[in-house]
Amino acid sequence: MTTYNETIAFETRGDCDMIDITPQVSETVRSSDLKTGICTVFCTGSTGSV
Repeated sequence: MTTYNETIAFETRGDCDMIDITPQVSETVRSSDLKTGICTVFCTGSTGSV
């Protein structure tokens, strides 16, 4: 089984800030050269969510 891992980092402006990471995730999947599989997205920290 092949795995691929990449980190996407960004900073928020504070409370209730939302960032659309769809373009970054799409580009990461595209550049991985994997043809099938599952893309899992998660964030660390107690105040973030996906």
